Amino acid sequence: MIYATAVKMQSGRAYSHDVLAIDSIQLKYSNGDISWSKKEDIYNHLLIYPKSIKVNISPYPDLIPEHDGFTKYVKSQPDRTGDDNLLSLQGGPNNR
Repeated sequence: MIYATAVKMQSGRAYSHDVLAIDSIQLKYSNGDISWSKKEDIYNHLLIYPKSIKVNISPYPDLIPEHDGFTKYVKSQPDRTGDDNLLSLQGGPNNR
C-alpha cells in the first residue's frame, strides 16, 4: 500500500482549502521509501491502479482521480466529516 503523508500547495496558496491548489504529494511506500509526486502524475497512476493510495489519516480514505475539464487532480474519498482529509496533510506529517 502507498500512503499520502504530506502535501505541498501551489505558490501563494499555502493555506488554501481547495484540493486544486495542491502542487505535489509526499508518498510513503510499503518498503519505507518516500518521494514527492506531482498531483497530475498521481492522477495518472490512479487511473491505472485505483485504490492503491490512501491518505495517512484515519479513516485512511482512498485517493481518487478527478478533473474539472482543465486540471487533473486528486482528492480523498469523502467520509462522514465532509472534509477532504488530503488537505489535512498541509504542513507535513508532523502537522497532526
